[in-house]
Amino acid sequence: MSDIDFGLARAIADEIFDSFRLFKVRHSYQQIKIDPFAVKVAVTSYLKDLKRYSLFHNSPDPNEFKLAGYLVYWLVKLKVISSTELDPPEFQINSKYLAANEEFAIFLALNIMGIKASHIPNRDFISRLVYALYYRDITSKALVLEMELLYNTVPAHLRQRQVAHQPPQAIN
Repeated sequence: MSDIDFGLARAIADEIFDSFRLFKVRHSYQQIKIDPFAVKVAVTSYLKDLKRYSLFHNSPDPNEFKLAGYLVYWLVKLKVISSTELDPPEFQINSKYLAANEEFAIFLALNIMGIKASHIPNRDFISRLVYALYYRDITSKALVLEMELLYNTVPAHLRQRQVAHQPPQAIN
């Protein structure tokens, strides 16, 4: 018997695919694709981590920072996005596709936390976070703190607290 809700996993994966289509259009990324198998593994790992967290802390409902932080961790770790048509001579260290996974993960995290990138007063915060996600090893716990810091930079009247998906329920 599995310890995750596969209906919830499918719903989260569907949200990820829908968000990817929007992300691709908004950022004019024509040459990227998302790997459905990697998304499935990321969502399964994400839900198992949240379940373990809930059991360990006896807390059935992780907050939006934990939801966002753990999802960012798994999407970045598994690199669910890849390029489709980049020829090796065109691929450069400053390619806009280089950090697509990290940018997409933050895009999803902002949606989970109910904030808009345009409402973040420190524009450099996101680019530094993308840099850190790409070039540094960041734990899921550190990402939870980063998500809360990011959320707290947004003025209170611009925050929209609504969780995009429900966390897994604790096992009794």
